[in-house]
Amino acid sequence: MGISRRTDYALRLIAMLAQVDGTPMSVRVAAECQDVPYSFARGIQHGLVLSGLVTARRGAHGGILLARPADEITLWDVIEAVQGTLSISVCSVDPDWCKRSSSCPFHTVWVDVDQAVHDRLVSVTIADMVARQRLSSLKATSDIASLTTRTQEQRHETWSRRAVRAAQRREERNSAPTGSGKGAKGPLATPEVPEGETARDGS
Repeated sequence: MGISRRTDYALRLIAMLAQVDGTPMSVRVAAECQDVPYSFARGIQHGLVLSGLVTARRGAHGGILLARPADEITLWDVIEAVQGTLSISVCSVDPDWCKRSSSCPFHTVWVDVDQAVHDRLVSVTIADMVARQRLSSLKATSDIASLTTRTQEQRHETWSRRAVRAAQRREERNSAPTGSGKGAKGPLATPEVPEGETARDGS
């Protein structure tokens, strides 16, 4: 059991057609949009047309488009059309394959697993997957916007801190004492002359 690469490509192409909502799209354009090799896409298109999931329209404005609404096409429909029925064991889809099926204790487990997988894939439509993809894209856009906002806030905060430090340094320089010479603590003062004495010039 497993989804083949061919089935993965088919699901991408079907989802692409669902997004354009009934507008014919060339196989080449659809393949390029979904990163599907064109050689694969051509073969897949043929199988999807034969299965009734896709319609091919000829002409200058032709292309491929969904044969029915996306909400009526399940994942199981696409998988079964491309690679057949998924099964964990041959005996779960072909009881005659093993003569021990009726008495084998594992057989019922494999049948239950296959049924659970089938039920899950039938419950999800291509429309569901397109909606999920759009929601994921919106979330990614929102996350990018949030990250951009946080980055801008961090930059603003950094610039504010730098501006505060620069202002503090300027204030410290402006308030620092000045003097004329090493060790000077301020302007020179004229020495006081004791009372009763006269200041003498010279030595």
